[in-house]
Amino acid sequence: MGKLIGLLLALNLGVLLAGTALRHWSPNPASPAVFNAEKIRLLEAPPVTAASNPPPPAALEPVVAPDAPETARCLAFDGIDQHVFEAIEDYLKQAGIATSAYTLELEKKLGWWVFLPPLENPADAPAVLAGIQQLGISDFALVRGGSMRNAVSMGAFGQLAFARQHAATLAAKGVNGVKFGPRPESGAARLVYADRLADATLAKLRAGWPKVATPKPCAAP
Repeated sequence: MGKLIGLLLALNLGVLLAGTALRHWSPNPASPAVFNAEKIRLLEAPPVTAASNPPPPAALEPVVAPDAPETARCLAFDGIDQHVFEAIEDYLKQAGIATSAYTLELEKKLGWWVFLPPLENPADAPAVLAGIQQLGISDFALVRGGSMRNAVSMGAFGQLAFARQHAATLAAKGVNGVKFGPRPESGAARLVYADRLADATLAKLRAGWPKVATPKPCAAP
């Protein structure tokens, strides 16, 4: 009987030791799949290729309209001063072209002016200015420097027609020697004939320009 009890105790002890050993030596359970969930999603995503991410479309080339053709109704001057301007006006007048049949445009804004030429004796300026004021005119100023020093400016204009009209108004009020023309350094000029002028007239005008005011064809505005 005592041997049987001893045998049972030995078996129980063996089972206990075997269980303990199994708990210590068995492998750990697998880690949850959530641990590598982000990596799995990355592996499952389709690879990025040039076909799935195409380059942006090339920029469209701007459509540039062709330049307007040159015409006999438009003439360009590289630059004009008072001398060249008066030569242009005299030539057109002698050809019988009315001032209403053409426009002369300057590159410079407010490039036309009305003026009295530079005084030969600057000491006369106070008397000249006082005489203008006595005529009831207040819009004038003595030019203090530049190529037109000691001239009397009597207004600047954006269009030749306005300068021409203002000069005529001042002359009618009694201002002697008043002139109009391009302000100094007014840049290039463009002469445009009215549509009513015949082609034969334009051809005749083109052939007779004086050398001092020789123009070249330009694109119509």
